[in-house]
Amino acid sequence: MASVPAAARTPWIRWFSAEDVLWILIFAALAFFGPERTPEAFSLLTCLAIFQIVESRIPYLGTERGNVIAILVKLALGWLLIGFTDGIASSYYFILLLPVISAATTTGLVGTTIFVLLASGVYLSFLLFLEQNQYIVDRPQLILRVALLPWVGFLTQQLAKANRLRARNYQKVAEQLATANRNLQEAEAAVPDALDRADPQSSAGLEGTGHPPPGGLCRATAATAEGLRVVAESV
Repeated sequence: MASVPAAARTPWIRWFSAEDVLWILIFAALAFFGPERTPEAFSLLTCLAIFQIVESRIPYLGTERGNVIAILVKLALGWLLIGFTDGIASSYYFILLLPVISAATTTGLVGTTIFVLLASGVYLSFLLFLEQNQYIVDRPQLILRVALLPWVGFLTQQLAKANRLRARNYQKVAEQLATANRNLQEAEAAVPDALDRADPQSSAGLEGTGHPPPGGLCRATAATAEGLRVVAESV
Protein backbone atom coordinates (compact mmCIF):
# COMPACT_ATOMS: atom_id res chain seq x y z
CA MET A 1 0.00 0.00 0.00
CA ALA A 2 1.40 3.40 -0.98
CA SER A 3 2.12 5.68 1.95
CA VAL A 4 0.79 9.23 2.08
CA PRO A 5 3.43 11.94 2.62
CA ALA A 6 3.40 13.52 6.07
CA ALA A 7 2.90 16.98 4.57
CA ALA A 8 -0.24 15.76 2.80
CA ARG A 9 -1.62 14.04 5.90
CA THR A 10 -1.41 17.08 8.17
CA PRO A 11 -1.67 20.26 6.07
CA TRP A 12 -3.46 22.05 8.92
CA ILE A 13 -0.35 21.90 11.12
CA ARG A 14 1.45 24.36 8.85
CA TRP A 15 -1.51 26.75 9.21
CA PHE A 16 -1.18 27.01 13.00
CA SER A 17 1.68 28.72 14.81
CA ALA A 18 2.81 28.44 18.41
CA GLU A 19 0.97 31.67 19.24
CA ASP A 20 -2.23 30.21 17.82
CA VAL A 21 -1.94 27.17 20.08
CA LEU A 22 -1.44 29.44 23.09
CA TRP A 23 -4.53 31.49 22.21
CA ILE A 24 -6.57 28.30 21.86
CA LEU A 25 -5.40 27.09 25.27
CA ILE A 26 -6.14 30.46 26.90
CA PHE A 27 -9.68 30.74 25.53
CA ALA A 28 -10.34 27.06 26.17
CA ALA A 29 -9.39 27.56 29.82
CA LEU A 30 -11.74 30.55 30.03
CA ALA A 31 -14.55 28.59 28.41
CA PHE A 32 -14.26 25.44 30.51
CA PHE A 33 -13.00 26.85 33.82
CA GLY A 34 -14.26 30.44 33.72
CA PRO A 35 -16.73 31.96 36.16
CA GLU A 36 -19.64 31.67 33.69
CA ARG A 37 -19.86 28.40 31.76
CA THR A 38 -23.03 29.18 29.85
CA PRO A 39 -23.66 28.40 26.16
CA GLU A 40 -23.59 32.13 25.37
CA ALA A 41 -20.24 32.62 27.10
CA PHE A 42 -18.80 29.55 25.38
CA SER A 43 -19.96 30.74 21.95
CA LEU A 44 -18.62 34.29 22.38
CA LEU A 45 -15.28 33.07 23.73
CA THR A 46 -15.04 30.78 20.71
CA CYS A 47 -15.72 33.71 18.39
CA LEU A 48 -13.04 35.78 20.12
CA ALA A 49 -10.52 32.94 19.84
CA ILE A 50 -11.24 32.39 16.14
CA PHE A 51 -11.07 36.09 15.34
CA GLN A 52 -7.83 36.52 17.29
CA ILE A 53 -6.23 33.70 15.30
CA VAL A 54 -7.46 34.62 11.81
CA GLU A 55 -6.87 38.36 12.28
CA SER A 56 -3.20 38.14 11.28
CA ARG A 57 -4.10 36.09 8.20
CA ILE A 58 -6.45 38.68 6.72
CA PRO A 59 -4.34 41.27 4.83
CA TYR A 60 -6.95 44.01 5.10
CA LEU A 61 -6.93 43.84 8.89
CA GLY A 62 -3.21 44.63 8.75
CA THR A 63 -3.93 48.07 7.31
CA GLU A 64 -4.59 51.11 9.48
CA ARG A 65 -8.34 51.12 8.80
CA GLY A 66 -8.56 47.34 9.05
CA ASN A 67 -6.79 47.43 12.42
CA VAL A 68 -9.39 49.87 13.74
CA ILE A 69 -12.18 47.58 12.54
CA ALA A 70 -10.52 44.58 14.20
CA ILE A 71 -10.30 46.41 17.54
CA LEU A 72 -13.95 47.47 17.27
CA VAL A 73 -14.96 43.86 16.58
CA LYS A 74 -13.16 42.76 19.74
CA LEU A 75 -14.89 45.53 21.70
CA ALA A 76 -18.28 44.41 20.38
CA LEU A 77 -17.65 40.75 21.24
CA GLY A 78 -16.39 41.76 24.68
CA TRP A 79 -19.51 43.87 25.25
CA LEU A 80 -21.74 40.92 24.33
CA LEU A 81 -19.79 38.55 26.57
CA ILE A 82 -20.08 40.88 29.55
CA GLY A 83 -23.74 41.49 28.78
CA PHE A 84 -24.58 37.78 28.79
CA THR A 85 -22.63 37.20 32.04
CA ASP A 86 -24.21 39.53 34.63
CA GLY A 87 -23.42 42.85 32.97
CA ILE A 88 -21.66 45.35 35.22
CA ALA A 89 -21.03 42.57 37.78
CA SER A 90 -19.56 40.18 35.21
CA SER A 91 -16.31 38.47 36.09
CA TYR A 92 -15.36 38.70 32.40
CA TYR A 93 -14.73 42.46 32.61
CA PHE A 94 -11.04 41.78 31.91
CA ILE A 95 -11.89 40.63 28.37
CA LEU A 96 -11.90 44.33 27.43
CA LEU A 97 -8.13 44.28 27.94
CA LEU A 98 -7.86 42.38 24.63
CA PRO A 99 -8.91 45.32 22.40
CA VAL A 100 -7.10 47.79 24.66
CA ILE A 101 -3.79 45.93 24.35
CA SER A 102 -4.33 45.49 20.61
CA ALA A 103 -4.76 49.25 20.26
CA ALA A 104 -1.76 49.98 22.48
CA THR A 105 0.57 47.81 20.40
CA THR A 106 -0.60 49.02 16.98
CA THR A 107 -1.57 52.67 17.47
CA GLY A 108 0.09 55.69 19.05
CA LEU A 109 -0.77 57.51 22.23
CA VAL A 110 -3.83 59.19 20.73
CA GLY A 111 -5.23 55.93 19.38
CA THR A 112 -4.59 54.16 22.68
CA THR A 113 -6.37 56.95 24.58
CA ILE A 114 -9.39 56.76 22.28
CA PHE A 115 -9.78 53.01 22.62
CA VAL A 116 -9.20 53.11 26.39
CA LEU A 117 -12.06 55.60 26.64
CA LEU A 118 -14.21 53.43 24.36
CA ALA A 119 -13.49 50.30 26.42
CA SER A 120 -14.28 52.17 29.64
CA GLY A 121 -17.53 53.44 28.11
CA VAL A 122 -18.42 49.93 26.93
CA TYR A 123 -18.08 48.59 30.45
CA LEU A 124 -19.82 51.50 32.17
CA SER A 125 -22.68 51.31 29.66
CA PHE A 126 -24.05 48.39 31.64
CA LEU A 127 -24.97 50.82 34.39
CA LEU A 128 -27.79 51.90 32.09
CA PHE A 129 -29.28 48.39 32.25
CA LEU A 130 -29.68 48.40 36.03
CA GLU A 131 -33.19 48.38 37.37
CA GLN A 132 -34.41 51.22 39.55
CA ASN A 133 -34.12 49.11 42.67
CA GLN A 134 -30.58 47.97 41.77
CA TYR A 135 -27.41 49.79 42.76
CA ILE A 136 -23.66 49.22 42.97
CA VAL A 137 -22.65 47.87 46.37
CA ASP A 138 -18.89 47.65 45.85
CA ARG A 139 -18.06 50.97 44.20
CA PRO A 140 -14.28 50.74 44.87
CA GLN A 141 -14.26 47.45 42.96
CA LEU A 142 -16.03 49.13 40.05
CA ILE A 143 -13.48 51.97 40.03
CA LEU A 144 -10.58 49.49 40.09
CA ARG A 145 -12.05 47.59 37.15
CA VAL A 146 -12.31 50.75 35.09
CA ALA A 147 -8.87 51.99 36.18
CA LEU A 148 -7.31 48.70 35.05
CA LEU A 149 -8.01 49.54 31.40
CA PRO A 150 -5.94 52.76 31.14
CA TRP A 151 -3.24 51.38 33.42
CA VAL A 152 -2.61 48.33 31.22
CA GLY A 153 -3.23 50.25 28.01
CA PHE A 154 -0.75 53.07 28.59
CA LEU A 155 1.87 50.75 30.06
CA THR A 156 1.64 48.52 26.99
CA GLN A 157 1.78 51.54 24.70
CA GLN A 158 4.98 52.79 26.34
CA LEU A 159 6.61 49.35 26.03
CA ALA A 160 5.57 49.07 22.38
CA LYS A 161 6.92 52.56 21.69
CA ALA A 162 10.28 51.66 23.27
CA ASN A 163 10.48 48.50 21.16
CA ARG A 164 9.72 50.45 17.97
CA LEU A 165 12.44 53.00 18.80
CA ARG A 166 14.92 50.21 19.47
CA ALA A 167 14.06 48.54 16.17
CA ARG A 168 14.56 51.82 14.29
CA ASN A 169 17.95 52.30 15.97
CA TYR A 170 19.02 48.81 14.93
CA GLN A 171 17.87 49.51 11.38
CA LYS A 172 19.85 52.74 11.35
CA VAL A 173 22.98 50.95 12.58
CA ALA A 174 22.56 48.28 9.90
CA GLU A 175 22.30 50.94 7.20
CA GLN A 176 25.40 52.75 8.50
CA LEU A 177 27.39 49.50 8.56
CA ALA A 178 26.25 48.72 5.02
CA THR A 179 27.41 52.18 3.93
CA ALA A 180 30.77 51.69 5.65
CA ASN A 181 31.23 48.32 3.96
CA ARG A 182 30.35 49.81 0.58
CA ASN A 183 32.85 52.63 1.10
CA LEU A 184 35.49 50.07 2.06
CA GLN A 185 34.92 48.08 -1.11
CA GLU A 186 35.06 51.22 -3.24
CA ALA A 187 38.29 52.30 -1.53
CA GLU A 188 39.90 48.90 -2.05
CA ALA A 189 38.97 49.00 -5.73
CA ALA A 190 40.22 52.55 -6.28
CA VAL A 191 43.62 52.39 -4.52
CA PRO A 192 45.42 49.99 -6.93
CA ASP A 193 44.42 52.11 -9.91
CA ALA A 194 45.72 55.22 -8.19
CA LEU A 195 49.03 53.54 -7.37
CA ASP A 196 49.35 52.28 -10.96
CA ARG A 197 49.08 55.80 -12.23
CA ALA A 198 51.52 57.12 -9.62
CA ASP A 199 54.16 54.33 -9.57
CA PRO A 200 53.47 51.15 -11.58
CA GLN A 201 56.57 49.33 -10.19
CA SER A 202 55.58 50.03 -6.58
CA SER A 203 52.07 48.78 -7.18
CA ALA A 204 53.33 45.61 -8.87
CA GLY A 205 55.74 44.97 -6.01
CA LEU A 206 52.98 45.28 -3.42
CA GLU A 207 50.71 42.96 -5.38
CA GLY A 208 53.49 40.38 -5.52
CA THR A 209 53.80 40.34 -1.73
CA GLY A 210 50.12 39.56 -1.31
CA HIS A 211 49.59 42.57 0.99
CA PRO A 212 47.14 45.41 0.33
CA PRO A 213 48.57 48.74 -0.69
CA PRO A 214 49.20 51.22 2.14
CA GLY A 215 46.45 53.56 0.93
CA GLY A 216 43.89 50.77 0.79
CA LEU A 217 44.94 49.52 4.20
CA CYS A 218 44.50 52.97 5.70
CA ARG A 219 41.08 53.35 4.16
CA ALA A 220 40.09 49.85 5.28
CA THR A 221 41.20 50.63 8.83
CA ALA A 222 39.32 53.91 8.83
CA ALA A 223 36.14 52.32 7.51
CA THR A 224 36.32 49.47 10.02
CA ALA A 225 36.93 51.90 12.86
CA GLU A 226 33.94 53.96 11.76
CA GLY A 227 31.75 50.87 11.68
CA LEU A 228 32.87 49.81 15.14
CA ARG A 229 32.25 53.33 16.46
CA VAL A 230 28.72 53.26 15.11
CA VAL A 231 28.03 49.89 16.75
CA ALA A 232 29.47 51.10 20.05
CA GLU A 233 27.32 54.22 20.03
CA SER A 234 24.19 52.21 19.25
CA VAL A 235 24.80 49.93 22.20
